[in-house]
Amino acid sequence: MKRLFIISALTFLFYSCSNQPQRVKGIPESAFWIGDSDGGSWFLIDSINKQAGTMACKIYNDNSGELIADKVFNLSCYNPDKEIDWNNLNEEFDGYDGEYIILKTRDSMDKYCWFK
Repeated sequence: MKRLFIISALTFLFYSCSNQPQRVKGIPESAFWIGDSDGGSWFLIDSINKQAGTMACKIYNDNSGELIADKVFNLSCYNPDKEIDWNNLNEEFDGYDGEYIILKTRDSMDKYCWFK
């Protein structure tokens, strides 16, 4: 009985500390979630064109699974010489504000880069 209680408590703690919400119907299995305790979005990168600095991406609402964006986004940085990790682009994402996909990467002027 005590063992069952400990397993249940650890399971509860694991899931309550995880920020990622349950994947709802309509969100592809290959989509990844970016957000924090206030919420976030599910992203699905369809294609990347490093030379053009573009990415085709779908963005889904984390609560409803509704597709909220499906477009080609263009990379912008104050300093365009900043190198983005195109091979691990999903790890560059920091959030989506409804217009911009904000990246964790900062340029030489300490400004964030983004996709719009």
